[in-house]
Amino acid sequence: MKRLNFFAEWIPRRLLPRLTAAGQAKNCWHQSQGHRVVILSASIEEIVKPVAVHLGLGDDYLCTHLAVKNDCYTGQLAGPLCYGPGKVYWAQQWAQRNNLPFPPATSYFYTDSSSDLPLLEMVSHPSPVNPSRKLAKIAASRGWPVEKFY
Repeated sequence: MKRLNFFAEWIPRRLLPRLTAAGQAKNCWHQSQGHRVVILSASIEEIVKPVAVHLGLGDDYLCTHLAVKNDCYTGQLAGPLCYGPGKVYWAQQWAQRNNLPFPPATSYFYTDSSSDLPLLEMVSHPSPVNPSRKLAKIAASRGWPVEKFY
């Protein structure tokens, strides 16, 4: 589709080289442990899907979907925004489609934003990464380990 040409060029040249070694190592560790790794991002599918494929996750990604009509974006969302409480919604939908409990007994969630607090509070291993100031304060008050990927 013509509307995707920008992303097809931008992602391999600009985005993928910015994925940190620490983040990629964490992904590999989870995969080596047999964990199902899923990306949850507020970004749109045209950005998230190539990253998921690059990381060996296939279709295991959840993101914001834009409505398309006649091969053009309509300016509307196709489903809830995958942001804040919307990430919980999409994670629940994914778990249901995959016949998994939600949240799984052992679950990890990595984020840098306090907007993701609803999902962080639900998982067994909340993992703020390079957190915003607000999230860093919340993590400290709750005893959550903070990771640095850069």
